[in-house]
Amino acid sequence: MRIVTLLPSATEIVCALGLEDKLVGISHSCDYPPSVRRLPVVTRTLVPYTAGSDVIDSFVRNHLTEHTALYELDMQALEAAAPDVIISQALCDVCAVSTGDVLSALDSLPSRPTLIDLEPNTLDEVFDDCVRVGNSLGHRNAASRLLHDLRTRRSMIAERTASIARGKRPNVAFLEWLIPPFSGGHWNPEMVALAGG
Repeated sequence: MRIVTLLPSATEIVCALGLEDKLVGISHSCDYPPSVRRLPVVTRTLVPYTAGSDVIDSFVRNHLTEHTALYELDMQALEAAAPDVIISQALCDVCAVSTGDVLSALDSLPSRPTLIDLEPNTLDEVFDDCVRVGNSLGHRNAASRLLHDLRTRRSMIAERTASIARGKRPNVAFLEWLIPPFSGGHWNPEMVALAGG
């Protein structure tokens, strides 16, 4: 099986399932575990990510208004990878290659890969996606072990932070960027609360 991942969480899930040796391509932002950095990169960003958050915000807003891509697939690298499976996301066009671009690529790839889209909104849904990926890749036992490990870690953290008195818990603002302030959503507030914030 040949797997391409188009976002860091997908790469980390595949590796956590013990399938790193099946990866044949990753996104430009995949860097964990460090060993994946040796793999071919099949995406590129158009976002000026080293600029200030106000410049990035303006760039992203303009591209969204104009319905133009923020990220591109390197079709030559993707064809060379000849994936059987591509793991992407259908949650946010600002976070990774758009679903429309991925679907277009699927139609043109000779390998005719299967697409697995991740769309979690909660921590439990992140865990569910880990299981779904494992099951889809034919590794149910590894997926069950990973789910058990993740739930155990979450329970251990909850037990540890449960003893923090309400008045002693830090107030946390989770911002994805500063100008303008943009608060983080999805499972991020849940993780802050779990950690005692």
